[in-house]
Amino acid sequence: MVFLAQNIINLGESLRYRGLFFSSEGDLYKALDFFIEALDLAQQNGDEHTTLKALNNIGNIYLAFAKYHGAQKYYRSLNSSLQKPRSLKQA
Repeated sequence: MVFLAQNIINLGESLRYRGLFFSSEGDLYKALDFFIEALDLAQQNGDEHTTLKALNNIGNIYLAFAKYHGAQKYYRSLNSSLQKPRSLKQA
């Protein structure tokens, strides 16, 4: 079961890395699709680390599109998540 959970977490990070690739190639719409997919998967599986990184990535894409309200939404969500207390195990 732990192996399966780790594979799901790895899948979320893999999707995020694909988004980073497309972002670096200038295909921001495709990058956004991968970041959103990574975020959804990470949130469903409690992968806080990938969730935080995906929120930041999505905010950056919206900022690049000059969609400031969209960027602000994701940055605020990221900030809110970072303000929550964490156990040492999660840190």
